Amino acid sequence: MSGGGRTRLAGVLGVLAVVGALVLGPGSAAGASPLRGPGTPLPGTWLGSYATFGGTPWVWCIDAGRALPEPDHPWTSSSVRAPDVAYAVAAHGGRAEPEQHAALSYLVHTSPDLPHDAVAAVPPRPPDVPGMDLPGRVAALAEEAARLAGPYAVAVDVAPDADGRAALVTASVTSAAGHPVAGRQLVAELAGPATWDDGSSRLEATSAAEPSAWRVSATGDGEVTVTVEAAVPPVDVQLFDPGRPGVQRVVAAAPPGTASGSAAVNLRTSFVPRVTTRTSAAVAAPGAVLTDVLDVATLDATTWPPGVPVVVVSTLWGPFGEPPAEADSAPEGAPVVGRVTTDVDGPGTVGTAGLRLPGPGYYVWTEEIAPDAHQTGWTGRFGLAAETTLARWQPSVLTRTSDAVTVAGAEVRDHLTVSGVRPGASVVVESTLWGPFTGQPAEAEEPSDGAPTVGTVQTVVDADGTWTTDALVVPSPGWYVWTETIAGDDHHAPWSSTFGRVAETTHVPVPDVEARASRLVPELARTGAEPTATAGAGAGLLLLGGGLVAGTRRRRRASPRHRAGPEAPLPDVTRVGWVPERPLPGQPDGWVRGSLRSERPWTRAVSR
Repeated sequence: MSGGGRTRLAGVLGVLAVVGALVLGPGSAAGASPLRGPGTPLPGTWLGSYATFGGTPWVWCIDAGRALPEPDHPWTSSSVRAPDVAYAVAAHGGRAEPEQHAALSYLVHTSPDLPHDAVAAVPPRPPDVPGMDLPGRVAALAEEAARLAGPYAVAVDVAPDADGRAALVTASVTSAAGHPVAGRQLVAELAGPATWDDGSSRLEATSAAEPSAWRVSATGDGEVTVTVEAAVPPVDVQLFDPGRPGVQRVVAAAPPGTASGSAAVNLRTSFVPRVTTRTSAAVAAPGAVLTDVLDVATLDATTWPPGVPVVVVSTLWGPFGEPPAEADSAPEGAPVVGRVTTDVDGPGTVGTAGLRLPGPGYYVWTEEIAPDAHQTGWTGRFGLAAETTLARWQPSVLTRTSDAVTVAGAEVRDHLTVSGVRPGASVVVESTLWGPFTGQPAEAEEPSDGAPTVGTVQTVVDADGTWTTDALVVPSPGWYVWTETIAGDDHHAPWSSTFGRVAETTHVPVPDVEARASRLVPELARTGAEPTATAGAGAGLLLLGGGLVAGTRRRRRASPRHRAGPEAPLPDVTRVGWVPERPLPGQPDGWVRGSLRSERPWTRAVSR
């Protein structure tokens, strides 16, 4: 009968409803025989063992009412899974006591795990026998077997110490019902760089109600496997078949079995360094010197031996166009700025040597400690946020005004040559036209407070190159100058130009009377028109201008340089000079506009 259909023998006593006696025919197992072992004779029956094989081992019949198990039959044996009977017979069959063997006989006859072929009824409860407590003994054996029968398990646990140099091993043997099984021989063996406290790799012990415990110490670094094997009661019985029909089959205890368990742990004699790092600056400028700050300790409370140094190698990776993603290691072919080494002789915080950032972009540190005889080594992850520095792009603008000289009401623009823009990004260049000023502005870091402005235009720049701003109109004579600014963002540093640069300056001179009049007279001559009031006014202005010049010349001739007199001296002629500027619009070749270097502009005709 298979083990899946068995019930505990203790329960059998309460469910058997059959009444009767063990009735055996003539010549059966009930008759007097030297084959009988310890047990008790009852009227018409025998409860006990047989010495079919000379008492080594004792055997118990399982087929009620069959013939005696004589030793001269052609016996064969096989194994049958019957954990409760196997435990009871193995644990208590060796004691040659009548009550013990009689109780085992009753358990064997009533076991649901054995393949009975009975021809006689089995009593529902153990009979009362003078001088014995057979029912009590049967109940005790059935209860013990229910608690302690197999299959068996060996549980092994290994708990390393905080420093990882030793561990506590515990082992326990339990029955199928989960109860500890005491008194079993244990053999514990180690595989790996470790020994038991006595220096060996194998020890023997005996199981108890509480788990067995031993200490193991590392002799090196690596995985240590602990295997514990226990000698346990059998879960099978040996079934002997006489090979003759009508003859009792008998069972005996099978040899003891074994059960084992194992567990593994990593132990070490070296310590495990750990480095937590942070970059010296989260944001920096290209050309800045960057360092790494190292917080050095040990992992899992391992002890750093005094005077044992380690070398931390710090690598600065970059530049990258985007923040590097976290990974176990740097990508293949990642750019490297350089490496620095730092000697550390114990836990603490230290700074590395510096490396200079060659340009804009993202940079990230990683650290590594190579293993040696004292420590296991350590490697940091790539792309940690605390290790990352952004060297912001540094945009700048070289500018030139569209017109160095122009007239009131004209449009002017600013030509921008932009560099330092992050690829794939854009910046906004804000251009402000300042003025008018009465004189050419002096170069300065910024305009003075309250300086007049014409307006501001914005230019979106998405790549390095040359750009032109929108136009602004200069409203009146005077001096004008451009300035530019770029507001900073997450990836670009702010930038601003200086004020008053010559290349950024536009001059709008005061209108010239003589030039205006000279434009009117030729026009009248070409058209033949009658002089109008306007033309007369223009001619008058021309004559007035000529008179002023002539008067000036006369005054110069009458000046103290030419004659003595009471008149006040006029300005030094060496401070007056003619500066040609551009041809006069609409005038014949040879007419140009210029100015005398004096308090106001002048116009005169000069020949080419």
